[in-house]
Amino acid sequence: MSALVIEDVEDAGEVIAVRARTRDEAVACPGCGAQTARVHGYYERMAADVPVDGRRVVVRVRVRRMRCPVLGCQVQTSVSRSLASWSVTSGASRG
Repeated sequence: MSALVIEDVEDAGEVIAVRARTRDEAVACPGCGAQTARVHGYYERMAADVPVDGRRVVVRVRVRRMRCPVLGCQVQTSVSRSLASWSVTSGASRG
């Protein structure tokens, strides 16, 4: 199963714009392994991919920042491991 849910794909002429978000499910804390569905906040990542049919592809992903429920855990907040090393282009914004 993909870590992302595709919400919209728009053909904007010279650009194909894809809007996605992370799944709304509990994840394991990378510090202690405790499961958490507690959201600390959200931010957006944007990446440009290889052209399709001669047009640019821009992917915007709304990513959840999770909070660990375990007091004393070294990792208080984290993002999905599958997205932590995702290549980001300029234009990423907090929100």
